[in-house]
Amino acid sequence: MSAFNIFYFPNFARGGIERNFQIWYKTAMSVSDGVLVVSERKPPICSPKNYAENNVFSILRAMNNVNASGLINLIVFRGVLKPLLLKLVLSIFLGYKVKLIYRANNDPLHWYHERSVKRLVAEIIKVLFLQFYNLIIFNSRELASRCLHYNSRQMIINNPVSYNKKIHFNTYNDAKFLFVGRKSKQKNIANLIKSFEILGEKFSLDVVGIEKPATVEYKNIRFLGWQEKIDYSNYTHFILPSLYEGSPNALLEGLNNGLVPVTTPFKSGGMELLEAFKIQKFVSKNFSSNEIIKTVEDSVKENISLYRDTPIDYRQEVFQEKLHELFK
Repeated sequence: MSAFNIFYFPNFARGGIERNFQIWYKTAMSVSDGVLVVSERKPPICSPKNYAENNVFSILRAMNNVNASGLINLIVFRGVLKPLLLKLVLSIFLGYKVKLIYRANNDPLHWYHERSVKRLVAEIIKVLFLQFYNLIIFNSRELASRCLHYNSRQMIINNPVSYNKKIHFNTYNDAKFLFVGRKSKQKNIANLIKSFEILGEKFSLDVVGIEKPATVEYKNIRFLGWQEKIDYSNYTHFILPSLYEGSPNALLEGLNNGLVPVTTPFKSGGMELLEAFKIQKFVSKNFSSNEIIKTVEDSVKENISLYRDTPIDYRQEVFQEKLHELFK
């Protein structure tokens, strides 16, 4: 008998983790005895019968049809304490056998770069309470190696993309840069914008995921807001100036569509992606606008024509196989 899977994901927004959740949810629906999503509001992909509001009574009502003799995978995408309490209620008071799984999505380096009380408290909670989880899932080996203090019971499941044969990295055309991401300190947006202001009109940048500023006009920068689909054929380079990352979906998708990567030297899965695609030419020395400018200029001086296949570890079918193993 397959496990019943509960996804705990209280706050939905638009981003890489939400796109990954959709794949997790669809896979669980295809291989599980049942699926429940616990959230403050129903995700668009989720059917009403597979949804419970983020409170104990709603969750318990939804659990009426679950076979108590079966295993429950409680898969946590955000939050640490409430899912631990939910496991106690389900196991101690209702007799379910619950496997508590944390899908890590943030790098501990957020504290180093942001130094907020909120980040500090969140990190302390993870260190104290992830020890009680059955499994921690990471999307990069490098991140997992630096988070052994959370829990030594780990599994690597890389973010997936569709298999693409003979990806062509080609910079013979006019350079057109693409950034995809939300507005946050992590993404180092201010230095990105400053860099392209200084670079001038010879360097065009499209910013997807951020709305156009109300009072500022840029001749060579377009703010396109959030887009569900991106035509990567319009661009030659993908730029990611982040201070820290997990394993960025946007960079993976850009690489899988043949965009030459220009990045800052953030840790975690981004460098693994560049290594996997064997294109590590343009990584800045630090996170400043001066270094971003220099790296952008270097990236257009060299004519590049390289062919790659999607690396095996990042292919959709490998991701699906690992989820099947997890959900069964």
